[in-house]
Amino acid sequence: MYTIYYLRLVHILSIAVWFGPKLLVPADVRRAIGDGDAAVASAIQRINLVQKVAISASMVTLASGLVMIFRLGGFAAVPTRIHAGFGMTLGLFGLGAFGVDRAWKRFREAAAAGRPKPDLQKLERRLSHVMTAENVLWLAVLVLMVFPLGQR
Repeated sequence: MYTIYYLRLVHILSIAVWFGPKLLVPADVRRAIGDGDAAVASAIQRINLVQKVAISASMVTLASGLVMIFRLGGFAAVPTRIHAGFGMTLGLFGLGAFGVDRAWKRFREAAAAGRPKPDLQKLERRLSHVMTAENVLWLAVLVLMVFPLGQR
């Protein structure tokens, strides 16, 4: 009986860990560029750690969500909005892997190569745009998962 509530707690906490720290990444990178090479190197270390934690939390989020779906009777037993949210979550994984991770890798490589500040700022803007798209998609998933919006 209480298992579903514990799963929801794990699910919600892992979502918070997945997205909470990432909301500050673009501002951290932007500020570090303005503060110089040492600050950029320090920001890269922090953000690499954030990335590792976020990836782990995303896996816990996915696993706990799937376990909840099957504890409730499988995909046939959950509302359509959960199906849509699940599909969008898979989209988040794709956007993270092929958008955010690539943009972050380009930024790190440019910083390591000592590229000038304008180049780093351009790469930071790309990273910020991809992360903003990720956050918008995440917000859509949140709305679908939390608010019934007239569906069963």
